[in-house]
Amino acid sequence: MSIIINPYLFPSAPASSPIVSVQEVAITIGSGATSNTASITSVNTSNAHVIFNGFLTDITTLGGANKIQPRVELTSSTVVTAYRNTAGGSVTVRATVIEWDSAWIQSIQTGTITIAAGSSSNTGTVSSVTTGNSAVIYLGQTATDTATDDCYPARFATRLTLTNATTITASRGTTTSAVTVGYALVEFKSAKINSRQAYSGTIATGNTTQNVTISTVGSNAVHFSSGLSTTSGGMMSGAATSYRSSTTNVLLTRGGTDADVTVNGTIIDFTSDTVNSSSRGEDSIANTATSDTYGYTATTESKTVVFYGGYRIGSDTSFDNASCHTEVTSGTTITATRSGTSGAQNYAVEMVEFK
Repeated sequence: MSIIINPYLFPSAPASSPIVSVQEVAITIGSGATSNTASITSVNTSNAHVIFNGFLTDITTLGGANKIQPRVELTSSTVVTAYRNTAGGSVTVRATVIEWDSAWIQSIQTGTITIAAGSSSNTGTVSSVTTGNSAVIYLGQTATDTATDDCYPARFATRLTLTNATTITASRGTTTSAVTVGYALVEFKSAKINSRQAYSGTIATGNTTQNVTISTVGSNAVHFSSGLSTTSGGMMSGAATSYRSSTTNVLLTRGGTDADVTVNGTIIDFTSDTVNSSSRGEDSIANTATSDTYGYTATTESKTVVFYGGYRIGSDTSFDNASCHTEVTSGTTITATRSGTSGAQNYAVEMVEFK
């Protein structure tokens, strides 16, 4: 006797979304403070991490990295904290908390690495991960440098490298003063990724661009920033944007040419059940303007994440003009905002709508 099973009585389980929740936060560190917090809906910290989406400041001095440079951290299941080293003026940081479905995450580790005055690098030890499944994500840095005659990004701009299965290395361009950089190390499950490519690209002295060649990736690829380092004393040559300009290239761009800039990142090409749509590129905040919008095809906003690819400027200027933060403001737009209005400022973003 044969038995016929009606599939409508026993339907297969629906495919899970890779994302449980996406929560954007804006944290303002007031003029008399060195930290502040934002509350979020509770997340499972074993599957959640922060993405750093830039910052703006009302400080108009040329330097003062100790008051300006921020980092962010997921400090509990319901709290994101932003830090800086020294009070003075205000800094507003944007960040996104992503909680992944457990089917995508093997492990998440977060922490900080301090590079002491007199050193250009330091390492942090982590529990062993499979490097071929992992991305180290830059979460900003706090600095102790007090100089105000120039920005001196060589002293604070920091890049991260997953050196081996148990070591993250933080590097910068010089040895003056101390800097502390935040990171999230995300190890994805091998069943959910097609490939992982970590890159380190250098825009050499005399150049404004550099193409970093990668192996071909598909429409499910996501670009995670790992920061940058530079030997430059000014922001025109020491700041750079990065985004994946094609299926085989990451484009690095800056405004000046007087020093080297090295940018690190990781491209994870996920399986086809991960990304619904994506868009990436560079846009600019015009001279005299404080904001700009980057448009893309309509998405489900609750599943959409902006991955910040940094900023660049055409002249050495103060951070109120140079730096910006980014946020998803609708299902079709990302907005970049700065505090100052002098000169044009370019920024890079990648929009990813997860399934």
